[in-house]
Amino acid sequence: MYETYSSVETEKSLLSRAFGWMFAGLAITAIVAIGLPFLLVNLSIPVDVYMTMVLVASVAQIVFMLWINFSVLRHGAAGRNLKLPFFLYAGTMGVLISSIVLTAGYAIIGQALGLTALAFGSMALYGRYTKSNLTGMGMLAVGALVGSLVLMLFNLFMRSSQLNWVISFVTFGAVMLITAFDVWRIQRISENGGNGTNLAIFFAFQLYVDFIYIFVRIVQFLAYSRR
Repeated sequence: MYETYSSVETEKSLLSRAFGWMFAGLAITAIVAIGLPFLLVNLSIPVDVYMTMVLVASVAQIVFMLWINFSVLRHGAAGRNLKLPFFLYAGTMGVLISSIVLTAGYAIIGQALGLTALAFGSMALYGRYTKSNLTGMGMLAVGALVGSLVLMLFNLFMRSSQLNWVISFVTFGAVMLITAFDVWRIQRISENGGNGTNLAIFFAFQLYVDFIYIFVRIVQFLAYSRR
């Protein structure tokens, strides 16, 4: 009985810590995404300077993403602290999201946040409470995501707007399934005794990326519907 109770407590601890770090990252992203447009307007920052910031943030994101993933793959949960690259990634994401704030407007942003919370939350709850093995679903989702990336490269030459929307909906559905799989995977690792701050941050990073992607796609869908 003690072992079962200990396993459940570890699972809850890892899940709550992962979501706690994810929300901290989202808070940093929101502060930067909202604060940067405010500074652009009030400090009259030139457009070319802002575009340079967006470009640098895009490149920096790749560096921070590789930093997080390779650190876990090489050193596991006992590797170097992942707080710095995670928060830097969240900050640079805020720079990129600020361009959406500038173009989409706060009305669409607010609606998108609500819908994203609903979509992400429903899949997270499914992953948390399902009794099914989601390994197959995760593999299917990753396969669909890879296939959509191939189609995206193909569409660079075709330039088909219809195919572009098919790709958008396929990737959106794939990330929704991956969200449920990610939460389910946290539980499986928890049951095997996995824990630690770095592991929680690593999973927080996965969930954070899922949330941001769903949000960006919903903004895209809402903006298109407004037109």
